Amino acid sequence: MSKILKGFFLFVISSNIFALNSFQTEWSEPTKITSIAGYTAGSTDALSISFSDGTLLNPKNCGNTDFYTLTTDATNGVGKSILSIALTSGTANLFVQYKVHSSSCGSSNRPIITELKINFR
Repeated sequence: MSKILKGFFLFVISSNIFALNSFQTEWSEPTKITSIAGYTAGSTDALSISFSDGTLLNPKNCGNTDFYTLTTDATNGVGKSILSIALTSGTANLFVQYKVHSSSCGSSNRPIITELKINFR
């Protein structure tokens, strides 16, 4: 990987990596993102995110467990940062780890991604 590309990844990560939240679970095992899709949940812009590990963390027992959700509208700047990390890791085929909200489900009754980090090693 070129030095410029590595520098770009480090810039994106250093400016966007963590959204600290007291309502989250522990970090998942390292996995890869297999899909990201945009959709609208009512009047909220959202993303669906799927991972290669096949295990869906669902501490709140949300009713829909086909994928994780993440809001990306104007009220959730962290969601846009997580999207940046997701796109970067998917493009570079890097492993990630994630956390989900432990006491709430998204508007589509799916588990909510609260944090995402890239593992470079």
